[in-house]
Amino acid sequence: MTMKTLLRTATAGVVVALTMSACSEPAMETQAEAARLEITTASAESRAALESALNEWFNVFITRATAEADRAVTLDSTFGLARAVRANLQASLSPEEQEAELDRAVADAAGASQGEFLLASSIRAQALGRTEEARALADVAVRLVPGDPNVAYMRAMVIPAAERLEPLREVTVRFPDFAPAFNILAYSQWAANDTAGALQSVQRYVELMPDHPNSHDSYAELLQFTGRHDEAIEHYNQATALDAEYVEGYAGVGEVESIRGNAEAARAAFTQAAELSTGATRFNYLAIIAASHLIDGTPADAVREMMVVAREAEQQNQPAVAATIHRNAALLEAVFGNNATAATHLSRAGQLGNADAPVQHRYSAIIHALAGRHAEADVAAARFDELAAAGNAVQRQNAHEVRAVLAAVRQDVAGARTHLEQAGPSLLGRALLAQTLQAGGSTEEAQQLKDEVLRSNTVTYFDFLAREKARKM
Repeated sequence: MTMKTLLRTATAGVVVALTMSACSEPAMETQAEAARLEITTASAESRAALESALNEWFNVFITRATAEADRAVTLDSTFGLARAVRANLQASLSPEEQEAELDRAVADAAGASQGEFLLASSIRAQALGRTEEARALADVAVRLVPGDPNVAYMRAMVIPAAERLEPLREVTVRFPDFAPAFNILAYSQWAANDTAGALQSVQRYVELMPDHPNSHDSYAELLQFTGRHDEAIEHYNQATALDAEYVEGYAGVGEVESIRGNAEAARAAFTQAAELSTGATRFNYLAIIAASHLIDGTPADAVREMMVVAREAEQQNQPAVAATIHRNAALLEAVFGNNATAATHLSRAGQLGNADAPVQHRYSAIIHALAGRHAEADVAAARFDELAAAGNAVQRQNAHEVRAVLAAVRQDVAGARTHLEQAGPSLLGRALLAQTLQAGGSTEEAQQLKDEVLRSNTVTYFDFLAREKARKM
């Protein structure tokens, strides 16, 4: 057997054995209600570093979490659970390097406690895309150590996002002082349209962790989503006051200022975020800064500066980032009627990235539709439908957004409405439908849709363009 086969066989055996034990001896669970995860390391410093890494990971401060996990492994190179956490967090690893690190982590954890072995194995399975295996392992781990909030939380987080609300709520009930669960519960409630519940949960998160930047960042984001911009900026600023290198706080201010139409303030905030970032993240912020010229009403300046960023990304071996920038430039050009240059950017994106990637077909369908190339739009949309059907819920929503755009461009008002109902918060689809309705004389409904777009508080590239298009109606 190879190392991978040995690991998979061993993991499967543990799952079966422990599941049978948990089912056949329910009295054992009652006796173990207060059981906590047993950590196996001779280094007290390494243990403390792992605990810190888990805390930062669960509180979505990945830079700090990665550093702490690295410190734990440096202090104890055989600490399997710490190695699994580090391998899961290290963005610099290639897929092959990550899998090798995860294999070693699980092999090391096999000599530790059963709980550690199960968690390391669950982290490995999740990182490698084996979600059902990850969930089965986490289920057994939570039966084995039912009194550990970290284990309960990790088990909730391997459940698909659409099914996560109740498991997270259960974690907060069982462990009412475990802050990270309130954070993700708040976002799950927001996704379920429970605004009051989301704000209540995120406020509890801030109460439990008032000195962590992410609690203020999360509260700020939900305030932003509800249109409470002044309060949002206050909490974004609180996040960066707690940690001057907390990138998300500066980016949050940039988003709010973009929504408000304050181009200079948005650029200043995103510049701070870019200066604290590296690699692809830095290029993404630079591209946002370039795109902010749309707020000034100068799309040509936006495209010109975006291309400067794209060329630098290519020079620094970031072709995927450059492809994203070209796709966004193509969409921008198409929205403003520059069809020839839109086609050039779209083609370049396909050359730099995967020409059959779902995102390429999504952009292709919309850009061809805006240019009046309906046959090409239909081909791209059909391929995107096919890929999205096998993808995740967001891609399936995006497929309806594409169909809504195609329908709006063709003045198929009924079709656009139907697809928008299933497209989620598709601002571009709504802006284009508003434009079609206005042209057809349905000015009241067009104004309602325009106002809806302008009141939006999200900042994706599509949203950004939709607001600018609505402002010009």
